Amino acid sequence: MIIVLKPKCDENDIKKVTNKIEGYGLEPHVSTGHETTIIGVIGDTTKVDPRDIEVSP
Repeated sequence: MIIVLKPKCDENDIKKVTNKIEGYGLEPHVSTGHETTIIGVIGDTTKVDPRDIEVSP
């Protein structure tokens, strides 16, 4: 699973998402670019509800 965060998100947003991913027993891999951050998720993602990890603002 790949999660693309909104441009210019802050560390708080990234931490919220990685904590939720880890809560599912999965491993997040954060890649921060100039404006956009993506998170690769390693593990069985079939048990993840994508709506649970959506970030608002």
